[in-house]
Amino acid sequence: AARSREADPLLEERLRRLIGSLPPKQRMAVILRYGEEMDVEEIGRMLDIPVRTVWTYLRRAIEFMREKASRYLKEEKSGPTR
Repeated sequence: AARSREADPLLEERLRRLIGSLPPKQRMAVILRYGEEMDVEEIGRMLDIPVRTVWTYLRRAIEFMREKASRYLKEEKSGPTR
């Protein structure tokens, strides 16, 4: 149980890369929401955009990261290509 609570540096680095590969507006929304734990209303005020736009950025960012992570995992499972 204690092991599962420890940070995984490799996983953290992969997540940082995924977030870093997002378009700037989506990246900012993700960082503010999940990194700074701001609510969507605060993010909207800070970025001067409607709340629905914040939700759209977050949804698109998560979809993008899921797709990219899924492709990465498939490549990792199949091994190196020659």
